[in-house]
Formats: sequence, C-alpha cells, structure tokens
Amino acid sequence: MPKSSVLSVLISEMMYMKIKSAAFCKKLETELSERKRRTRRIESSRLQEVYSRNPEIKKLDDNLATIAFDMGRQLMNAGNSEEIRGLANALIEKKQRERRELLVSSGFPADYLDPQYECTLCHDTGRVAGGELCRCVVQLAINTVFESSGVSAAQNFRNFDLNLQKIQRTEM
Repeated sequence: MPKSSVLSVLISEMMYMKIKSAAFCKKLETELSERKRRTRRIESSRLQEVYSRNPEIKKLDDNLATIAFDMGRQLMNAGNSEEIRGLANALIEKKQRERRELLVSSGFPADYLDPQYECTLCHDTGRVAGGELCRCVVQLAINTVFESSGVSAAQNFRNFDLNLQKIQRTEM
C-alpha cells in the first residue's frame, strides 16, 4: 500500500475515533476561530499604521465604501444593471489601483493590507473547494491527537535509538 494511502487510512481512523469527542471538535473550532481573530487583529493594526502614515489612504478607503454603497443602491433601482455593474467595477478597480500606489509610495508593500492567513489554501476556514477538510485541519487534528496521547511528534522511528535500551541477553 502506498505511503500516502497508509497515512490517509491512519488519519481516517484517528478522525473517526476522536471526532466523536465534543471536546476534540471544540478544540479544532477554537483554533480556527483564534486564527481568524489573529488575522483580523493583524489587519486592523496594519490598517491603523497605514492610516497614520498616510491619511490619504483613509480618505480613499472611505470613498471606496461610499462608491460601493451608492452603486449597490443604483443597481437595486436600475433597469440596466449590467451597465451600472460594469461602471462600478471599473471605478472600484481604479480606486484599488490608486490605493496600492499610495501604499507603495508610503513605503509599504502593495499587498500590505491583504489578509495574512495562516493557511492560504482555506483562508483559515478549515474547508477547501468542494467542502473538503483542508490539510491544515487534518494536521491540527494530528497535532491534537499527539498532544492528548502524551507522545511528542519527535518520538518516532526515525529518531529511535536501540542503544538507549537496556537489553538483557540470556545465554542458552
């Protein structure tokens, strides 16, 4: 059986045994929620830093929010929504380019205000396309199982040293 299949079966078995535990599920949910909170804190902190260094970016962000709100309202009232949607998207893209240019001219990377996810595959939701569990959640589950078992990840056969064992030999 290929190594990946063995690992998959092992993970499935661990998940089956542990998933029944509400505490186990709660721990996974808590970690994912904490990841989201950390991302929001970092984003908020960076936003304040950017606004304090360049107030024009704050004005631009406020302007973007107003444009988005106004365009949404017009879309609801308009008969030709495709035309308005196209204009809105073009205007918003232009303002976002301006924002990135202002960020760079203020000494920040262009993507400085983009969310800083711990997992770029699932964006810290725990799920990827198709509703599958993300591998970060599987790894989190494995780490949780290791923690609760009292066995550390460093304790494995790659690190096994038979010389550390006392072997009693009996003569026959």
